[in-house]
Amino acid sequence: MEFVFRIAMAILQQARLDLLKLDMEGMLKYFQREVRDRYENDHELLFIVANKVKLNAKKMKKSNIRFP
Repeated sequence: MEFVFRIAMAILQQARLDLLKLDMEGMLKYFQREVRDRYENDHELLFIVANKVKLNAKKMKKSNIRFP
């Protein structure tokens, strides 16, 4: 489960500048098309970035309590 969270964080980190420019509908389209197209051919980059994501165990545990 931790690695799935790392993947999600890596995608959000790399897409943050694009996402800040979009409205909610634009974000949905972005995740449906752009993210898939971006990592379909370069999935190794995603795994490299995901492995570099630093997670705070205390915050993760706290989030798990609030959002089981």
